Amino acid sequence: MDSVTALAPSAAARYQGTARSPDDPARGQAAAANAQQPPTPATTVTLSRRAQELAARGVASTAVLPLLVAHEVVGVIALFADEAGFFDDDEMHLLTDLAGDIGFAMDHLDKEERLNYLAYYDDITGLPNRTLFLERSG
Repeated sequence: MDSVTALAPSAAARYQGTARSPDDPARGQAAAANAQQPPTPATTVTLSRRAQELAARGVASTAVLPLLVAHEVVGVIALFADEAGFFDDDEMHLLTDLAGDIGFAMDHLDKEERLNYLAYYDDITGLPNRTLFLERSG
C-alpha cells in the first residue's frame, strides 16, 4: 500500500474556507499548505491505526473531501478503493465538484428552512406572526 489518507476532526478545521472554483489557479494550494502542517501526536497515532485497519481490509487508495456549508466543514465524503493510485486528477476534479455541489445543496436546504420559519414567526421574538394566525384560524 502506497499511502492512505484520513481526515481527523482536528484536521477538518484546517479545511475551512478552502473551497475554490474549478477555474481558480490557487485551487488546492490552501489544502496543500494545510496538509504540510505537522500533525499532532494524537492525530498521528490515530491515522496510523486507521491506515493499518484500512490496509488490512484491502484499501489501497482513499479520497476524503470536506463538505463545506458557509465556509464551515459540516461533514466529509470518504471514498475507498482497493487499487493504488485509483483517484487520478480527473476523478479528484469531479469528486471535488461533487462535494461542492452537495455543500451548495445543503446550504440551500438550510436557507429554505430559515425562510419557511421567517414566513410564520417573528425573527426577534420567535412568536407566531399574523400570517400563521390567519392560516390556522381561517
